[in-house]
Amino acid sequence: MAERGNECRGKGLAVSVVDMLICAVAESRGWTVFTTDSDFARYATTLSFKLHFMWKPKYLFVVGQDGFDLVEVVEVVAGD
Repeated sequence: MAERGNECRGKGLAVSVVDMLICAVAESRGWTVFTTDSDFARYATTLSFKLHFMWKPKYLFVVGQDGFDLVEVVEVVAGD
């Protein structure tokens, strides 16, 4: 779990211990995270877990090559 948090922090993401625990368990067990929390979209740019939004956010901040970008969400696709 600490490694996952450090990976996110290394990309400039602020993380919570509880969120990283959820991500680590989902990643290790191959589970999908169902959430309404857009923080998990940012974590998913660094970590490898499946993500499904329970709602469609209008905008998300994501990590790009040149820092953070604000992107409009056109379509949300559930993980395989």
